[in-house]
Amino acid sequence: MALPLVWLADVLRAAGLRVVETPGWRERTARGTQPRPLGVLNHHTATPTSYARPAPTVQTCINGRPDLDGPLCHAVIGYDGTVHLIAAGRANHAGKAKASGPNPGGDGNALYVGFEWDYHGVNQSPSPEQYTAAVRATRAVLAKLGRPAEAARGHRETSVTGKIDPGHVDLDQFRRDVAAGTSTAPGGIESMALDTVWRDSYGNNQTVHSFMAETQRDLNEVRDVITRLDAAVNGLQQSRIPGDKNRTTGANLWFDAGSWTNQTLGHVVAIRAALANMQGVDPTKVADALRPALAEVVGPVVRESVKAALGEDSAAQADAIVDQIADRLAGPGRASAL
Repeated sequence: MALPLVWLADVLRAAGLRVVETPGWRERTARGTQPRPLGVLNHHTATPTSYARPAPTVQTCINGRPDLDGPLCHAVIGYDGTVHLIAAGRANHAGKAKASGPNPGGDGNALYVGFEWDYHGVNQSPSPEQYTAAVRATRAVLAKLGRPAEAARGHRETSVTGKIDPGHVDLDQFRRDVAAGTSTAPGGIESMALDTVWRDSYGNNQTVHSFMAETQRDLNEVRDVITRLDAAVNGLQQSRIPGDKNRTTGANLWFDAGSWTNQTLGHVVAIRAALANMQGVDPTKVADALRPALAEVVGPVVRESVKAALGEDSAAQADAIVDQIADRLAGPGRASAL
């Protein structure tokens, strides 16, 4: 007999998500009552992830931990937004649940479809792609179940043992995004914004859509670099890079700042170079789409840095620097000037 959630693959793909079916997921189940879900429960894995290593806990979620048998969720949502299907039956993700929103309390493993977002949750926020994928996946599953957006809960809202996941996620905003079918992704960059520009400008050209995804990853790398720089400027005792035991000092802060700035500019140059080599793509239109997103990330850091270096009366100089950076990002043939 088929397990109760074998429809997940079709429903998630129909929502436009990238879905990976792990071997055996359709027959995989934990012991106990099979789910008759009334909602979706979102978690974080508490594992550091990145675009280079977007879903390292997939196998753990299949096999379980020494203290808890697998499967540990129904799907893992990777840092890159890919959804990895883990189990079509019962999963040990929720434990005992208290009533939350429109959902009753009881056996959380039977009451909820469980999504694990693969990111640290304390020292790391979800990526824009991950957040957007979670919104889409949650909305699609709730539509299948005939349940409202309020039936989407975070583990911290149902836990009787003090769970905190998913970390760095405003769950009320998340439910509003689920209800609206949109994504207000953490970090300030809308992961759907470029997609809209590409779709409106170039229809269904798959080569262009593929490049759009690469561009979005570059933008997120830029954001991560700036975030590290900002953390270093505001706390000299922070680690230079998460996981690095070396502490930031006044001497190596400038080295780090230069290195991270060069990484940022390298990504921008790569974006511009790729645009120049693509026939049929209007670089001006794409540059116009990139410019506000990058300015939103880089601008505040530049302004604060200039004011810190030159004093509070230097706002005009800071604005001029930000404007010039934006002009260089969008101006034709200016990549070499960066």
